[in-house]
Amino acid sequence: GTGRVLTADEHRALAEQAASAGRWADAVRERLRAVVRELEARGVIESRPGRTAGEVARDAGAAVPSIGPDLRHATTVFDEIWYGGRTADAASYAVLVEVDGRVGNARLVVA
Repeated sequence: GTGRVLTADEHRALAEQAASAGRWADAVRERLRAVVRELEARGVIESRPGRTAGEVARDAGAAVPSIGPDLRHATTVFDEIWYGGRTADAASYAVLVEVDGRVGNARLVVA
């Protein structure tokens, strides 16, 4: 890798490529990365390498409570797939797409 940080849209494109190839676990991961990048770009959370999905949900949910439940749902799906042995499918990816959309549409006014 070049070490360059991908944008949220670049992660979305990678997610869509993975989804169209039926690589649902990769699609879920890339879509979650898109959400995280979006939150960083909009100043909800600071960029911090190594932050877990759960920490993202906690930190962003603390800053913007309206998106907390959606983020916790998305990160739970991610964790179950990547660490819990759950099989990813189109439905799990759809959860991430929906959360990405809600975060994108949210008025992310940081308290």
